[in-house]
Amino acid sequence: MKSATSKRVAKAAATEAPVRILFIETCPSLSGNSKLTYHVGFDTDIQLRIHSNTGAGFFSKEWVAMKTILEALPAAPFTSQHLTKVINGQSLNTPGFLLAALKSEGLVQHSKAKRRRWERADPAAFLARVKPLIASGADLSADATPKKLGRAPAAKKSAPPTKSKVMAARMPKFAAETTAN
Repeated sequence: MKSATSKRVAKAAATEAPVRILFIETCPSLSGNSKLTYHVGFDTDIQLRIHSNTGAGFFSKEWVAMKTILEALPAAPFTSQHLTKVINGQSLNTPGFLLAALKSEGLVQHSKAKRRRWERADPAAFLARVKPLIASGADLSADATPKKLGRAPAAKKSAPPTKSKVMAARMPKFAAETTAN
C-alpha cells in the first residue's frame, strides 16, 4: 500500500511538464578521471542534469533548475559542496559532476583568489546559446549523440607524414630522386 506522501509525489511527477532536452554535451570530470555526459533542458526554466559517467562513480540523474543552481552559488569563492543543497542527496559525486558541467558551459571558473575554489562567471554566452534553442522548440532524445552546437569545431588532425615526405625534407638529394621517378 502506498503512503499519502508517495501518492502526492507520483501525482506531481505525472502532472509536471516533461523537460525538453535542448542539447547534450560531454566534459571531463573535475578530477579528469572520467568523461561525463550532461543534458541542458527546458520546461518552464532552464534545467541541467548529469546523464552518464564513464567512471565508476554513482550520481543522480535528476533535473535541477539552473536558477536554483546559480542561486546556491555564493559570490565568494566556493567548492562543489555548495551544490549539495540543490540535489536530493542521492550521491556525493553529483555536486562535483554538476560543477564540471557548469565549468564546461563557462558558468563557473577557477577562483583567482583561492586555490581549489570556484567563482561564478558571466552567464551571457550560455544564455545566448540556450535561448534560440528554447525558441526553436528543440527536443532531443536522451540517447542522442552529444553535439557541439554553437561552438567552434575541433581542429582536424592531419595524417602523419609519409616516409618519403620525411626523407625528402631531410635530404634534398632524396627529394630530387623521388620527384624525378
